[in-house]
Amino acid sequence: MVNKPDIVKKLMEEEKLGKLESSSQGSHEELEIHEENVKDVFNEFIHSGEGDNVGRKGKDSVGYENNWRDVAEQRLASLMKYADDSIYLLDRDCRYILVSNELLLRLNLPEEKVLGKTFGELHSSEETQEFTEKINWVFENGKPTKDEHRVSRLGQWFLRTLSPVKDSITGQTTSVAVISKDITDWKKTEQELQASEKKFRAIFENSAVAITLTDENERIISWNKYVEYLLGMDKNDLYMKHVSSLYPSKEWQKIRAENVRQKGMQHRLETKMLRKNNEPFDVDISLSVLKNNEGKITGSIGVIKDISKRKQMEETLRGHSEHLEKMVEKRTVRLKKELTERKQMEEKLKESEEKFRTLYESSTDAIMLLDENGFFDCNAAALRIFGLPSMNMFISKHPYDLSPPKQPGGKDSLAAFNEHIATAFEKESDYFEWMYKCADGTIFPADVLLNHMKLKDRDILQAVVRDTTEQKRKEKEIIKKNMDLKVAHKRLFSLNKDLEQKVKDRTAEVEKLLLQKDEFVGQLSHDLKNPLNPLVNLLPLLEEREHDPETKKIFEVLNRNV
Repeated sequence: MVNKPDIVKKLMEEEKLGKLESSSQGSHEELEIHEENVKDVFNEFIHSGEGDNVGRKGKDSVGYENNWRDVAEQRLASLMKYADDSIYLLDRDCRYILVSNELLLRLNLPEEKVLGKTFGELHSSEETQEFTEKINWVFENGKPTKDEHRVSRLGQWFLRTLSPVKDSITGQTTSVAVISKDITDWKKTEQELQASEKKFRAIFENSAVAITLTDENERIISWNKYVEYLLGMDKNDLYMKHVSSLYPSKEWQKIRAENVRQKGMQHRLETKMLRKNNEPFDVDISLSVLKNNEGKITGSIGVIKDISKRKQMEETLRGHSEHLEKMVEKRTVRLKKELTERKQMEEKLKESEEKFRTLYESSTDAIMLLDENGFFDCNAAALRIFGLPSMNMFISKHPYDLSPPKQPGGKDSLAAFNEHIATAFEKESDYFEWMYKCADGTIFPADVLLNHMKLKDRDILQAVVRDTTEQKRKEKEIIKKNMDLKVAHKRLFSLNKDLEQKVKDRTAEVEKLLLQKDEFVGQLSHDLKNPLNPLVNLLPLLEEREHDPETKKIFEVLNRNV
């Protein structure tokens, strides 16, 4: 809330401007701004220019009149600016003469769009007709009036006070001051109280326990249906009867000895009551003393529960207590065993976590984590491969900074890497070959695997980068050897026809060796590229099957690290 200037505080002290009054209406209390004070401010401003209101003449009276006018304007400006309620002044044609800031906020319009406009130009025809009738009534009778109305477009309730502003000389109403207070919360509270009353009345009547209400003289004045069912009595047996008639005399003396009313608190006890046929039965009673605002006892509430069956069962239960104790003892031993096993499992999981953390840190492949802002973690291999001295320096780099401007084929590195990131987010992973650049400018080839994962509800990517410089070199050597073998094959094929069979056999042998070589190269390539794929595929399955939250959390960490 805006801090009010000193002049407004002074007005509030001297004239009680904006003073809230408590008044009871229905089931809730309303707080109103005193409309007479607001009307006085309007009148003071409107008539502040009349010379005969100042009991002075000559030069001094002009200065005093100007000061009075300034004060009136200042008082009115403070009221219109800082009042918490919507305040506005209307003429006979329902045109806005003055409006407060709160009304402008409610209408969502600037002052120039409101002043001079009629009420009907800014509201529906239905609202206008109802409001115009009330304005006309105030002009005709010269008296204030109030009403509650609901603004459908805002879904809010308002308490509206219409007060006449009269000419100081003729006494005729010249305009109407309207104060509109938002009472939506009060209305909601009122509705909630009504609903609550209805709900608790239903609970009272349909409760599965007996409830009685007595007056200050301990006479029964109200009860629910279950009381009649429990005691076998009706209204003639209960209404205005002393509550002691429901108890055996000895039990009533015990209740009296508790001094519940004098202690003035809730009290619970087990006792006996009498049915209509004078048959005693066991009950559990909760007594609550009712007091008014002055602390005077006005009655009490008794909540009665039939515990006859419970008492009978207690005897039976005592016979089973020893058996239950033995069962509990066995269960305790079993729980200790389960706790021991669980602790062992936790230790194994902790060991497994440390193992995979070690795997992460000791991996020869560069492993780094990135989100929409770039890198935020990496292992030691990443620093070694890219030639950077610290993680802080690494995470300050964008993936683009670790690549040459162009990739093989001429594609822009930034655009190409963004495409791979988008693919990883869309398809959960993306595998591709890439050319990277070390800190010293050295360009090297690498295989890259991007995996999409969740880290504390945040979408991230795990990038595994494997330097394939040596692999590419070996592949070139293999290709060269293949070419040499093909040349040798052609030479052998051109030899003497007499050696054709021998060459053919030799060729078959060579082809077999080539096949084995290709299988070896393919297997080698697969093993070099996907050492962690089994873990990547297995851990989510283990995590999905695990139901223990702690274990599941550990698998989640393992899956993220892998």
